[in-house]
Amino acid sequence: MRVIPEAATFTPFQDQAGGMFRRMRVAPRRTLLEFATAEIILPDGPYQGHRFRPDYQPWAKLWMDAIDSGQWNRFALFGCVQSGKTLAGWIIPTLYALFELGTTVVCGIPDLDMASDKWAEDLFPVIEGTQYREHLPRRGAGSRGGTPRAIRFRNGTTLKFMGAGGGEGQRAGFTTRVVVITEADKMDVGTVGSSETDKVSQMLARCESFPDEQQWIFIECTVTTETGRIFREWKAGTQSAIALPCPHCTTWIQPGRGDVIGWRDAETIHAARTKTAWTCPACAKPLDENQRAAANRGGRIVHAGQKVEPSGQVAGPVPAADTFSLRYGAWHNLFTNAGRVGAAEWRSDRDPDNEGYGEKYVAQLIHATPWTPPDIETGPMLTRDGLVKTVDRFRQGMVPAGASWITVGIDIGKRYLHFTVLAVFSDYTAHVIDYGVRVITSDEDGIIRATLAALREWGDLAAVGYPQGETMRPPAATFIDARYAESAEAVFAFCREVDKPASRYLPAFGHSATQNMNRTYRSPRKKSKEIRILGLEYHVAKHRRARCRVVHVNGDFWKSRIHRAFLVPAGSAGRLTLWEPTSSGEHRSFAHHITREREVQKVKRGIGAVTVWERVNRGPNHWLDATYNAYTAAHFAGARMVQEEDATPKAQAGTDAASWLAKVNE
Repeated sequence: MRVIPEAATFTPFQDQAGGMFRRMRVAPRRTLLEFATAEIILPDGPYQGHRFRPDYQPWAKLWMDAIDSGQWNRFALFGCVQSGKTLAGWIIPTLYALFELGTTVVCGIPDLDMASDKWAEDLFPVIEGTQYREHLPRRGAGSRGGTPRAIRFRNGTTLKFMGAGGGEGQRAGFTTRVVVITEADKMDVGTVGSSETDKVSQMLARCESFPDEQQWIFIECTVTTETGRIFREWKAGTQSAIALPCPHCTTWIQPGRGDVIGWRDAETIHAARTKTAWTCPACAKPLDENQRAAANRGGRIVHAGQKVEPSGQVAGPVPAADTFSLRYGAWHNLFTNAGRVGAAEWRSDRDPDNEGYGEKYVAQLIHATPWTPPDIETGPMLTRDGLVKTVDRFRQGMVPAGASWITVGIDIGKRYLHFTVLAVFSDYTAHVIDYGVRVITSDEDGIIRATLAALREWGDLAAVGYPQGETMRPPAATFIDARYAESAEAVFAFCREVDKPASRYLPAFGHSATQNMNRTYRSPRKKSKEIRILGLEYHVAKHRRARCRVVHVNGDFWKSRIHRAFLVPAGSAGRLTLWEPTSSGEHRSFAHHITREREVQKVKRGIGAVTVWERVNRGPNHWLDATYNAYTAAHFAGARMVQEEDATPKAQAGTDAASWLAKVNE
């Protein structure tokens, strides 16, 4: 190869020819990630004035790597607000197409009146910070003022804004291979008289004249509901999420909203900020902000049906989908911290319907999860503040004089046993004399052994009973939730142990239309060899696998009963009360559980209007389940509402449920 000395000179012709050939040389095309890191200066946010770097928001690198892989030509993205979603999902792809690919772009927005703001506030400041500011128009649309419907850049490309408003003609007559849509859920409404399905589809049709492999489509939006366009795009695509390596147990986890803990029992919003922590869903250990950031920088994309092996390799086939669709949440947003998330949760938990910081705000904007609009409330309005005021003069653990039965409901989980103890009068006036939690050491001893040990410990304590004057009163009936499949065998085994010779303990199966219409309770019409007792929205039946008798309960019905009982006026029969607290806030957690659900009316396809119980907001409801089981057990023991009529065999007041059931079983 010939080497030209530095001192060599060129004729004017050689100079001109060399310049021409240099201009003809085509630079290699960069990937989207290379373009972003080399060209983009952040115009605002915590890194204002800094060059775009993938480690600022690791999810953005995973997003761009998937785009650069060439596996897809259609992309959908949603995540939390103030996390760079618009930059990575809309602005950078737009600028890459205009200036790196050198092609025209259709930009879909909800309304053309927004074009000025989108240009002036989002696109122009970013372009102005790059070398491509020399391509900005010097006159006409995009130069100054006005509404830029179509901006022609000096490199020959055009940015065409299309709005969802108006007739179909506004979205026709323009052809391109790149369509970038923002705020898709605000425009996903069908057009009357249009042959096309909706306005988003009309915009996407602008690139139909190009082969599929040449099209480049981006759809970005904050998620609204499960019926919104961006969530439907995500469901129809790869349904990709981000798995993170836990720094403690090294398990690959996909943490979510339920793994941000500590804020729930805080008395003030300041306490919520300081107590909230990210926790691993596998080992339950907390992650500080540095550990969370490190985990995110080592994250992996996992598509629907895939998982990450301990080695870090993603196992499972890539879904056969045309769209790469990615969702990320608060866990992946390094622009926020646990304290800010906890404060938002705390504020929402106390006012879930608040338009500014309610459940809708936290679900959609903080955690990037679809919000479920409320249904019509049909039940009584029992509030947490109202519930904690329904107290009587009795102390915790004391059985009021005249109470006929003590009944217990127990809710079983993987790590905790929640219980509620009621003292019940013959007219169904009831008093909560105790509730609490027992630890189930399932991680150390295994779920079956640990649950059985916890139940035996409870049984020993319950056998001593609760004081009523000089007498100790053991429970007349105890219903133990057996729905949790992993621990059901332990519940069955415990009930078999204590079922001889009497039947004071029964495994309970709650039925509810809330989770599944197939789980709606259906009351048997008559007794049989299998069905031994018919009660009011419950029945006792043989269970072959359990080798004992179990009680099936209409959970929806009995939840309604206890909510209404807490609202019965003082001094009236059927009222349900709590013991007199010794400190402020003593019943707050219990009240949270009891009011975690509400009675609403839903319309089910093929069925019509049904009344169900559903979650008001996220959080545990274990004492609600325990309490309705204890309340049902009181009816089983013999308590009756005034003038109540039902098909249950009448037991005399004071008759122990164990002897009653023993007679039936003879």
